[in-house]
Amino acid sequence: MRNQSEPEKAVWLIEFENLYIVTYQKLYRHAKLIFNQEEKIRELLILTYMEAYQRGEQLQKEKSPIDWLIKREDFLAETKLDASREMLEASHAEEKMQSKEAQKERFSNLDETSLLLEIEDRLGIVDDQEIPERVSVKKTAVQGVFSVALFLVSMGILAVGIWKVKHQIDVLQAPFERKIDLESESEETEDEKKENCIQVGAKAVYLSDNGQVLYSLPLEESEFADSDLSNPEIQTHGGWTYYLPCQEREDSELKNVWSELDHTLYRMSGDADKMDEIEIIARDVDNYSFWEDGIYVSQYDRIQRIGENEIFEKKACSFYAMADGDDIVLYDMLGRTLQTQEDGSLPYEDRVFIMDGNRIAECNPAQREYAGISYFLSENGDGESAIYKEEAGEESLFLEQGKGIDSFCIADGQMYYSVFVRKRDGIQYSEIYRRPLANVGETVMIGERFKGRIMEMSYSKSSGEIYASYKPKSWVSNRGIIAVISPAGQISYLNDEELRKQVETTGNDDLQFVMEQDGEVYCYWTDNNWKRGKEPEPIWRKVLVIPDKDRTFVE
Repeated sequence: MRNQSEPEKAVWLIEFENLYIVTYQKLYRHAKLIFNQEEKIRELLILTYMEAYQRGEQLQKEKSPIDWLIKREDFLAETKLDASREMLEASHAEEKMQSKEAQKERFSNLDETSLLLEIEDRLGIVDDQEIPERVSVKKTAVQGVFSVALFLVSMGILAVGIWKVKHQIDVLQAPFERKIDLESESEETEDEKKENCIQVGAKAVYLSDNGQVLYSLPLEESEFADSDLSNPEIQTHGGWTYYLPCQEREDSELKNVWSELDHTLYRMSGDADKMDEIEIIARDVDNYSFWEDGIYVSQYDRIQRIGENEIFEKKACSFYAMADGDDIVLYDMLGRTLQTQEDGSLPYEDRVFIMDGNRIAECNPAQREYAGISYFLSENGDGESAIYKEEAGEESLFLEQGKGIDSFCIADGQMYYSVFVRKRDGIQYSEIYRRPLANVGETVMIGERFKGRIMEMSYSKSSGEIYASYKPKSWVSNRGIIAVISPAGQISYLNDEELRKQVETTGNDDLQFVMEQDGEVYCYWTDNNWKRGKEPEPIWRKVLVIPDKDRTFVE
């Protein structure tokens, strides 16, 4: 805040104290929903109001000071008092679900007056020379302000012209209007409340006529006392089927659902066996139920209402991989029977998995196509590997370069290929190029020339990168590691030394990229008998799962 004159400071102090009176209950309620610990609530309020005082010029320009204060309160809770993002989201969700009556109710276990004096003390507003009697007088005066808040704040507004008069008076009148309405509200009978009562897990939840959560009781204290403590995992409502996998339940019908969806409420419409997309309603859910157009979920030991017509996150339903002994096995994300082609194959990105039940028996490259044209590797007239294309049934040479093209893949309309360029002192060197397939742009070399050769390039749509088998000393060894090529041309390889120490090999062991999933790369690891100029002969095959982010750049 800019340097102020003494009169300006005096005016801003009056405005600040008025602001405190107007907003205290709202900020206290929001802080309590975040922490529910008086010590942290007190500290959060102090930090928030200190920042409000220090940033007064900005605050006075805000259209909604209370919204600005709530945002700063969230920021300070997260950065200064270690509130998690989930805690903040839960507090806002519960605040939205509270009835208007509950939001109007005034409650606080803190002494508002002492808190204000502590804020001003930390800010250095209270003069160090101020004698205790004057502090006591000031405290008494502030307490008086709270007791006649509506009158004094209205007079203060007229005097200094801060905020919008109508907004402040409406805010301050709310608690008094609440008292006027309290008598009529109390006439609602217990029977009327029970008409809007639903079970959500171990709680009986009482709702207003418009579906807002009023309060909840333990199940044993309600008419649901004899009910099971959990709602069904699968329920239908409004033309949708809802699912909540809870794998710890002994009676779970969804034990085979992907573990990442555990305690995630999702829904589908239509034939569940044929759907390839779900809508995510909420995560970290323990139980759920419905009333009219509301979905009521138990989350973080709180009941929250979600409108069934809201826009929800959509997620494609595919399959997920797991290492099972020496095999990579696949399961449908939703626990359904894995759907394969008639020949037992399963197309995935630019690969084809040959399946034996749920086990990936083989991983082969799929036909590489773009705009109706197929591309494949074959030998040219000089016996070197080149890229050919097939269009309208006619095959023709598409690309030849260097001493042969070892591998290629197609990603977002671009062809990436690795060229064996030369030998020098017995060492083999390669280069990687990118060529547009839409005849827009030029063929460019990406990265630098490097030692070794790159085989079996595959594009992973999930990560947006290219994975390949890289043989860094291809002239003396068949040992392969997984190289990763970014669209921008950065070439790196996955660090797997510690993982591969677990088994003794011939030194000619190789890795085949199968798939990337959730930051992990699944590979088949094969040891081989190998001699230069001959095809490797497999000895054994195992599974290796490598963290995708532990990489070293190729020099």
